[in-house]
Amino acid sequence: MGSKRESTKKNHLKKLTQEKTQAWDKNNLKLRVLTPEMLLIAIFILALVIRLVYLNQIISTPIFYGLAMDSDKYENYALEITKGNFTHKDSIYLNPLYPFFLALIYSYVDIATSPL
Repeated sequence: MGSKRESTKKNHLKKLTQEKTQAWDKNNLKLRVLTPEMLLIAIFILALVIRLVYLNQIISTPIFYGLAMDSDKYENYALEITKGNFTHKDSIYLNPLYPFFLALIYSYVDIATSPL
C-alpha cells in the first residue's frame, strides 16, 4: 500500500512538473516570437535611449557647445559661400559638397538663433 502511494505521489509530481514545463514553454515561445515591426521598434528605442544617455553625459563638457577643428572650417567656408565668396584657403582639403550643403541650410535658417 505504501509503495502504491509513493508511486502515485511520484506520478502526480511528474505530471505537475510536466504541466509547469509545458506552460513555461508556451509562455517562452510567445516571448520569442517577435514580428519584424516589433524588432525594428525595439532597435529604434534602444538606439534612442543610447543617444539620449550620451547627450546627457556630454552636455557638461566644453566640446558640446563649440565647433572643433574641421567643423569650424566647414562652417567658415559655408558662411563665405553665403556671402558670395566661393573660394577658401582650405578648400582643397575639405569635402567639396558639405560646405555648399551647409550654405544652403544657412540661407534658409537664421544661424544666429539655431544651433547647427
